[in-house]
Amino acid sequence: MEDEQQEGSFLYHTACLNCESSDGLALYEKEDDDGNTYQDGFCWVCHSYFSPRRLSGESLEVAEVSDTSTKNKLTVEEVNDFKTSGSRKRKIKKDSMETYRIKMEFNEDGSVRAHYYPVTKKGELTGYKPRILPKNFKVSQVGDTKVKGADLFGQHVFESGKIQVSKKFLCITEGELDAVSLYQVLEEKGNPAFKNAVVSINSGAGSALKSIQENWKWINTFEQVILFFDQDEEGKKAALKVAKALPLGKCKIAKFSEKDACEMLKQGKEDELYNAFWKSETYAPEGVLAGNGLWNLITTPLTASNARYPWEGLDEMLHGIRPAEMVTLTAGSGIAKSSFARMIAHHLQKTTEDNIGMIFLEESVKKTGLQLMSLEAGKLLHLPETEYTDEEFKKAYDGTLGTGQYYFFDDFASQDFDAVADAIMYMARASNCKYVFLDHISMLVSGGDSGDERKALDSICTKLRTMVQQLDITLFAITHLKRPNGVAHEEGAQTSIAQLRGSAGIAQLSDAVIGFERNTQAEDPIERNTTHVRVLKDRFGGNVGPCCSLLYDKETGLAKELSDDEVADMDTSSEFDDLEGFGFG
Repeated sequence: MEDEQQEGSFLYHTACLNCESSDGLALYEKEDDDGNTYQDGFCWVCHSYFSPRRLSGESLEVAEVSDTSTKNKLTVEEVNDFKTSGSRKRKIKKDSMETYRIKMEFNEDGSVRAHYYPVTKKGELTGYKPRILPKNFKVSQVGDTKVKGADLFGQHVFESGKIQVSKKFLCITEGELDAVSLYQVLEEKGNPAFKNAVVSINSGAGSALKSIQENWKWINTFEQVILFFDQDEEGKKAALKVAKALPLGKCKIAKFSEKDACEMLKQGKEDELYNAFWKSETYAPEGVLAGNGLWNLITTPLTASNARYPWEGLDEMLHGIRPAEMVTLTAGSGIAKSSFARMIAHHLQKTTEDNIGMIFLEESVKKTGLQLMSLEAGKLLHLPETEYTDEEFKKAYDGTLGTGQYYFFDDFASQDFDAVADAIMYMARASNCKYVFLDHISMLVSGGDSGDERKALDSICTKLRTMVQQLDITLFAITHLKRPNGVAHEEGAQTSIAQLRGSAGIAQLSDAVIGFERNTQAEDPIERNTTHVRVLKDRFGGNVGPCCSLLYDKETGLAKELSDDEVADMDTSSEFDDLEGFGFG
């Protein structure tokens, strides 16, 4: 509050009526919405606010300033009973204020002391954000105004259906009165039968991206989003951040001559503001660069990776895990490629603070969750015969799902690519997922003519690779292999990039392809439970070939990376009594 109190013209210091400080009370002269002059005060000692009062001639008697310290908090019910008025100074009509359920607190002389902007979550009122005029938000809040996942200001008006709006355009401003001003202009100058939703972000430009993320689903129901952010440097930067967070081609940015929409209305520039709506430009990233201007970019070292793989041999060959890449995991049927995908996801969750999206189309969310918890517990919790205590189960939950880092797609056996694409977009933009696992790609294409299936998979892979680049995420996509001639993959046949089933586009568009090989029919338990990992493609470093071997423990669900000597022992030994010598048992 202290910073905002200095907006008016400082008059002088005097004794505080609340704490009796001899010179703590500062008096300011200000102007209200209707152009009337008033004075208010703020004590820098006890932090009490003294409400405005009309100046009577040249009289500045401090004794007439009434003490309305913000220590006396209002309740939501009390504010609900407040009335609403328009603003002659800002040219905002009473009807427009009432549309947004804005309440006013009045002084004894009838002037407006404060505005109260409703804060809602899922359409339910949680509190009011007060604004002591002319522009002081740093006062006691009414109810819960810091509620997580709050609606955008005005969202409850349009989402409730009480005002029928077109789903063509959604306008978003920085401030509450900007939203009211813009809505009024669009109402008066637009087609009466064609209403547009206008909302504002919750707490200024700094919170713009967070507000968008928390209300992603509702925002995404509109065909176009037009940003009417402030025309200052901070507002322009915030608009670009929001535009980049929305699907490509969905967002437009409006430009106008005054600082904000409220000021445009105040200055009588309604026509320009209305035209800015129709002349707003679709945001598009700058994609064409001249080579002679790339020196700073080229001389900036590449980041090796954002994260690491759980197995040293694979991590060294691929130089870690990078954003904006699609990594394909492949193996024959029954080789446990989904299990290795979960191991990578669990490793990322334990070694980074990033969120992870899990889209496992062949199993339920419950099974995926339990298998992640199994990796934490070192016990196969999803199997009915596994014994565990309630304490072990809760600890495994708290260490995985309970961290809040996982997001799941709850549509078992879905073959709708659009639904999966929306889920990936939501996970990346609204839930801040940096890694997404998709198991598996071929589930997105229903059976039919093989030619049509290949064409559909090519299209899907192209769209996925485009999304990966746009969203700056790492996508781990699982796919099957075609049956080889001769030895089957289930009997340890070597994987090949030419064997990726269904589409050459998977190999062409992937940044890395990792193959898992295992002889599931071997009589020897070590050989039967050992998976050999082979890099089939590495666009970043160009390294391909065998990289590591992993011994799976069917009791714990964990995999141990074998040393070169241990792998050599496997090749020279004929029988193993148990797995103890290989790190298990």
